Amino acid sequence: MELSKKVKEFGRTLGIKPSSGLTKSSLEKAITSSIDIYVQEKNKIGKPPYFSIYFSVACENIPLRPFNNYLAGHAVYLRCNSQFASEDATIALEFARASMARKVEVILHEDLHINTKQLYDSTYIESLVTPLGRLVALKFFESIGDLDSQNKVIRYISTYRSISKEIVNLVSELRALYSQSSSGDTSNFTKALEILDRYPAYRKLMSRELSDQYFDAAFEAKISHDLMYYKDFDRIVTLYEKIGDLKTLIEEIKKAPGSQEAIEKYLDELDQKYSAAK
Repeated sequence: MELSKKVKEFGRTLGIKPSSGLTKSSLEKAITSSIDIYVQEKNKIGKPPYFSIYFSVACENIPLRPFNNYLAGHAVYLRCNSQFASEDATIALEFARASMARKVEVILHEDLHINTKQLYDSTYIESLVTPLGRLVALKFFESIGDLDSQNKVIRYISTYRSISKEIVNLVSELRALYSQSSSGDTSNFTKALEILDRYPAYRKLMSRELSDQYFDAAFEAKISHDLMYYKDFDRIVTLYEKIGDLKTLIEEIKKAPGSQEAIEKYLDELDQKYSAAK
């Protein structure tokens, strides 16, 4: 709770208005967790519709393995979540046990969501906030002289820049594959796995995060979910390198328009603006 207070106050110095989420412990307030279920048709990649089932139980006590994520004709990806952008988000033991780098990034990530509510209906809701949260976490650790956590965040940023570029190219190849064959083509999955193997950083991430689910049953839904989170990771870090000032970048993202097409145009304009400034 003390860490949360410090992180939120630091975020305020960069223009991030703090929320009431992740400020109380599970000793004060009941835990709220959700199983988020992403479902979409097979042989397609796109923002998957999802629904959530809420529990007053910590995620560590809700193993996903007993849940069957098989649904004929559809891809299903399951995810348990106890940290989100809401006052219902509680600091539970599971979260307290996480690494310092993880705790700080999550607190900032969820507060950034509250500062960018206009993005909620777009596919950019996570892909802009995820890299920003890591960049602010890096600044926080620099400010307190935590070299170990700094290095962890630096490694994370480097890894996910690679994953970001890989997943964008992977999705482009998969969409081409699916557009050239029928949805019932049984050879599609084999071909898709061959394409996936060309992207080792993302393949490793996907395999790890699907270790307790049926890999083939989750395939398209998991990729669509990750695209939503990481497609702009490298783009935003590159933009930060051009701007050179994190507070300015945060203010620019807070001013991003809400509509899908307008956001893409806005990001292109920011890139041109700060490329010219260089």
